[in-house]
Amino acid sequence: MIDRRHGFAMAMAQILLLGLMLFVIAPASAYQLLGGKWSTLQLNYYIDGATYQSEIGSAANSWNYYTGNKVQLSRVYGQYENIRLLTANYGATSWYATAWNSPSFQSIPYTYSQIRINSQNLSWLSYSDRQEVVAHELGHSLGLGHTNLTGCILMKAGGFCAVYPRADDINGIYALYP
Repeated sequence: MIDRRHGFAMAMAQILLLGLMLFVIAPASAYQLLGGKWSTLQLNYYIDGATYQSEIGSAANSWNYYTGNKVQLSRVYGQYENIRLLTANYGATSWYATAWNSPSFQSIPYTYSQIRINSQNLSWLSYSDRQEVVAHELGHSLGLGHTNLTGCILMKAGGFCAVYPRADDINGIYALYP
């Protein structure tokens, strides 16, 4: 009887140890990937519209800085761009901005991304909230999806809380672009 209890205790200890190792080793990330990515992270962006240029520049610079320049977003004027940011009055919509990438297939690298910024809805936001909206959409342009993790730039829904990419957003970039 003692041997069976000892064997059971040893088995439970091994299971507990294995579970603890998996918990410690497993990445604590909530980032989501859209499925596609660019062949390079040296990307040019063009601002089509006169409004929110400073917020757009600050958002792009935050991706450059907080990823240790792994992402290099550079503004161009009238040259070929990878990402086009359109600022226009799209009316009283339910969205501040939206992004889409082309092609959307997982096996083919992105060749173009477009971000539409609704100037009517953004006009009521503070500078930092507008910067956060643009940084969020740039994250989608880079290939990141929404997360449920509070405080991330790619948080799915809720209030404004991050004007620059946080650890989970950056981990997503490093996972997508090793």
